[in-house]
Amino acid sequence: MFDVQSISLGAKHAALVTRQGEVFCWGNGNSGKLGLKVNLDIDHPKCVESLEGVAVGSVACSDNQTCAVTESGELYLWGIDGGTIGESGRQFLTRKIADVFGGSLRVYSVACGAWHTAIVTFSGQHYPYGSGTFGVLGHGSL
Repeated sequence: MFDVQSISLGAKHAALVTRQGEVFCWGNGNSGKLGLKVNLDIDHPKCVESLEGVAVGSVACSDNQTCAVTESGELYLWGIDGGTIGESGRQFLTRKIADVFGGSLRVYSVACGAWHTAIVTFSGQHYPYGSGTFGVLGHGSL
């Protein structure tokens, strides 16, 4: 049994964070969105080993990526981000996103839609990015 702090559901996968800051993912493994080294479907929560030792506070899932915010305000991504952070392609292992949008932002929370993501910083700034279809970003595609 897990001591769950937060959970997020994507279209075909899920992720949770324990109160100890560990991240577990399961479901459809296409696109690397489970944070594993291979595209495997997993039918039970599996620890994202590349985040061991990192104190994660929350997670967010989209259709093809997973995001994690640490207790200290760092943002990690894995899966396909469609180049929305300027790094197009598949990332099967987690990667820390430093200096998002050209500054040293401390991320407070992150939310994901199917093809877009929004970051809120500790200072209250809002950074939506990704596909701006139907105006979901409020400013077009960034």
